[in-house]
Amino acid sequence: MAEAQYFKRLNFQKEQKLLEAVSLFNSWLDELLITGISQLQHDPVKLNEIASRMVDYGAPGIARKLRMIPERIAKGSNWMEFTFQQLGEFYFVINSFKNIAALNDFEKEDLLSYCGIPFTKTSFSESSFYTDDWLYLGTVSENEDKLIVNRNWFYGLNCKSCVLFLEFQFNRFVPIKQFKYGFIYKSAVQFYPSASPQRIKEIQSESSYLAAEYSIKSQTIETALDLYCERISINPLLKQDCFILNSVKFTLHQDTWYLKSESGQLIRLANSITEIQELLTYTANVRNFIIGEYENNSLKVFSVIMDYEIINLKQ
Repeated sequence: MAEAQYFKRLNFQKEQKLLEAVSLFNSWLDELLITGISQLQHDPVKLNEIASRMVDYGAPGIARKLRMIPERIAKGSNWMEFTFQQLGEFYFVINSFKNIAALNDFEKEDLLSYCGIPFTKTSFSESSFYTDDWLYLGTVSENEDKLIVNRNWFYGLNCKSCVLFLEFQFNRFVPIKQFKYGFIYKSAVQFYPSASPQRIKEIQSESSYLAAEYSIKSQTIETALDLYCERISINPLLKQDCFILNSVKFTLHQDTWYLKSESGQLIRLANSITEIQELLTYTANVRNFIIGEYENNSLKVFSVIMDYEIINLKQ
């Protein structure tokens, strides 16, 4: 079987099919901008058609992101802003493919991940293991059609950074790992290849113990955003990051809740009113840490650290 020209873990046929998908998608986007994106509000079928074509061409990741647009339109909240953000992301990916020869192997892997190209066991054969004590911080769950995506966040007590373990549940009868808040899992992990390694392949849940005391690195809002910008400059396709914040207060402005630093820097909260009401009971003590997932300029808080105890926010 002929070897691929640009992507090491694809064969020639799969690579050509992916490049055809990107070319087709580019033409569709150009046509959309000419006719105007407002038509999407009245013709969601247009998105379903191109999404189905992307699946046929082997780019399910693009299809999944396309299908998020009509979902946001149906909700009626900031759908135009969300769509423009997605379109900008799409054009960045297309331009990256046009300049594929100039990218390094890790940048190419980020493109494949964005397009939803799955990894095989052999893809990890050369990837080394890293062992650490992983403190479980919490999980953010999302429903995508019949698929439940669980993003499990851990903190390495030695590497002092957060990692992401993804689980996909196609129905409620499929078992998933049950992690316990405040427990430490000692495990060797492999990172998915990326310009900014974050996602891990697997984590062992058998060897665990309840943490009594531990040292965890937290940031102010300003520092967390600066570090996030650094990571985005390395990998513009980075979607989520985990923030562990200190010295924050809650503030309400024009019916929207924000986290506020001592210097006045704000982060918009993506939590529900019920969740925020629960959070307010934990933030009277400024020594508590707020933990959440940062995505699309908003923070989804999922837990709080109070006197070494990690408290799960009911979602």
